[in-house]
Amino acid sequence: MERYHSRALGAATWDAYAALVERHNGVWGGCWCLVFHEGQQKDSQDARRARKRALVEAGQSRAAVVFDGDRAIGWAQFGPPAELRHIKNRRAY
Repeated sequence: MERYHSRALGAATWDAYAALVERHNGVWGGCWCLVFHEGQQKDSQDARRARKRALVEAGQSRAAVVFDGDRAIGWAQFGPPAELRHIKNRRAY
């Protein structure tokens, strides 16, 4: 296996993705990469983590998770505008 590789975010990669996000305080202060899905929310990080996991398990939150060996080191979220209703620059997207 190459040192750096990517895998789709899903049940099999959730734990590695969650560990990455938790290492960075939920990313941007607890967002859990939900802002583009839901807009700004004031919920707890635990609630946002649970909602993100539910979206992933339902196939409604897509991302490529980048690994260094077995450790997730980055991700890139993507998806159709219907899933990412609050994406910036929507016309260009």
